Amino acid sequence: MSQRVQGIMQYVAMQFSVEYPQSEVNRLNRWESTDAFVLTRELEGLIRQSLHLRALSEGGIELFHADIATDQAPVRIQNHQLIKSDASVTVELDSLLRGHMADRIADILDLMNVQTYRVEIDNQLRLRSPKRRGQYQRVEFIDIESFYLNVRDGAVASAFSADESNIERVIVLHENAAEAEGLARWFAQLSLEESLSAANQHNVSVVFFVREDSGLTRYNSSAFANEVL
Repeated sequence: MSQRVQGIMQYVAMQFSVEYPQSEVNRLNRWESTDAFVLTRELEGLIRQSLHLRALSEGGIELFHADIATDQAPVRIQNHQLIKSDASVTVELDSLLRGHMADRIADILDLMNVQTYRVEIDNQLRLRSPKRRGQYQRVEFIDIESFYLNVRDGAVASAFSADESNIERVIVLHENAAEAEGLARWFAQLSLEESLSAANQHNVSVVFFVREDSGLTRYNSSAFANEVL
């Protein structure tokens, strides 16, 4: 099992990170054409997630880059092939890869019918709790006193804000870790008001910890408040 998990992590890093010159992502980025580029199923899934995050955030989560700025979708996928809107379009998926690794490992455990697991890569988690008696797993955050989550099945991602923001930490609950990671990073870049508005608009389960004069103050999105914790 350990070897299989390490193999998944190495494969994801080497195929989908721009840090590796021969990665599948870099081959796509060197494809300076609007002709169809054949995708593996895994890269297709990651790009679909990237397009979903881009649409949800109205461009705030932008994993695609092009020489010409446009409101048009940067790529489209048809029959497992990618077609660029402009030959200069490139993609960088590194900000989703830790969550994607956690998702891939969780998928393997699901296929093996493992009933209880906890996969954690940096601050990105995928969890499944025992089905019997409605049990949960407790997720604690050592830097936030007296706060924890009880999670039955899903993903938890967290991110720390930039220095200029008053948001200390963002925690997102989602069905998969890759999108949770992307959302957490995005919310951490916004003001509290912008983040709460976006989270409530799109029914995303988020909790924010904000540094105020009295210390850390917690704010929940409406979807988070409705979670069974």
